[in-house]
Formats: sequence, C-alpha cells, structure tokens
Amino acid sequence: MPNYSNGLFISHLMRYYFALQFAVNKVILDAGCGAGYGCDLLSRVAQKIIGVDYSQEAIDYAKKHYSCPNLKLRTMNLLALDFNEDTFDLVTCFEVIEHIREDHTLLKKISHILKPNGVLVMSTPNQLTDRLHMKSMNTKTLSHINLMSPKKFRTRLSRFFPIVKLYGQRRKARTSPYAFYSFLKRFDVLNLRLRLSYKKRESALRRLGVEIKEVPSLEDFEISKGMIRQCQTIVAVCRKGGI
Repeated sequence: MPNYSNGLFISHLMRYYFALQFAVNKVILDAGCGAGYGCDLLSRVAQKIIGVDYSQEAIDYAKKHYSCPNLKLRTMNLLALDFNEDTFDLVTCFEVIEHIREDHTLLKKISHILKPNGVLVMSTPNQLTDRLHMKSMNTKTLSHINLMSPKKFRTRLSRFFPIVKLYGQRRKARTSPYAFYSFLKRFDVLNLRLRLSYKKRESALRRLGVEIKEVPSLEDFEISKGMIRQCQTIVAVCRKGGI
C-alpha cells in the first residue's frame, strides 16, 4: 500500500512518473497495478486506463481510494490477459516479471494487446546488483524467482519487440559526498562494493559523508542510460513498431 515514508515505495512511484511521457492521451493498461496509485497518476494525462492485478485485496483497496472517470480496475491473471488484439497504446508493467517463471507467455500476451506502434514500459530488479545486495544483508526475496541481468532482460524483450531501450534507475548525486560515491561506482562495473557486508558498506559510506538512512524523495532518483550494470532497477522502453 502507498507509504510516502518508505524509500522503496518512492522508488517504485518514480517509475510511474517516468512513464508519464508516454501516457498523454493514450489508452493504457497497468499490468500488475497493485494498490492503484500508479494508475491514479497516469489517469491524470491518459485518455483511458485499466489497472489489473492478481490480488483481489489490492484491487479492492484501489477501487476504494481511486475513482477517476477514465480509470477502471479489474482482478486478472497477467498470464491470461483478457483483452482484444491491438487494444492499448501503452502497457506499464513494473516489478512483475521477476515473480513469473512464464515470462515468455507474459510478453507474448502484452505484445498481442498492444497496438502496432504501442509502447511497453517494464521494470525489474537488476540481478547483477540485487543478489549481491541481498547476500550482503544475509537475506533473500523468495518471490523473486526470475531475476535477470540487463543482457538477459534485453534478450527476452527482443523476442517480441524490435526496439528495446534499457535505462537504469539509481539515486542521484545530489550532495558532494554522494557525487563522489557515484563517481567511484561508475568504475565498479563488477559491483565489487556489494560484496562487502551491508554493515561494512554502510560504515564506508558514512566515512564518505553519505547518509543512507534518510527517506528519499522523487527528486533523489534518476532513470537514465548510464551505469546500467550498477543500477538497482532496470527500466525498459519497448516499441512494437519501428518508430
């Protein structure tokens, strides 16, 4: 559920703000809409948006809290998307594919329901950083059964979309200490920093003057083409047609 004091939520919301540039006056499907806050944001510029999620609890929450006239919410299995061919201009699908083994089926369904020049904006945790980060914290996310590296993610998407552009989401270098850390990270293409335990990494960041406990704002994140191997989350923009 929406929690503006949670950094992970803010990070997720940032991906919907990124998708706004593709959403103006478009017919949109938010596949895996969760509690609906992303649908609500996109509905402000969309012609029409449908949010679908497997969780009835999430859809009930979304229906209770968001009621824009151009927004519809439905419970639906994403591997059985019940829409006609060439229905949507834009499909957003954030933090879903890593939970699904049958990613071929999901991408095939999305490609089928997108219009000929339609756009898919999809995100997933970066396997190159996520597993190392989780290991450094001595934990794991059991529901992440299909993590992908940027290369693997591009390969899977390219089977259905002739144009695939990858972006990385990361914290901005908004202070001098963080700018220095970001500069160092640029050269760490093997993500060796994440092989330190979380406590050692946190201690090193503090010595650099980087405060990592603060709750970030939207302005603290960027989604750009640089340092994709080192990013936390991969964001793909895929076009069905050759625009």
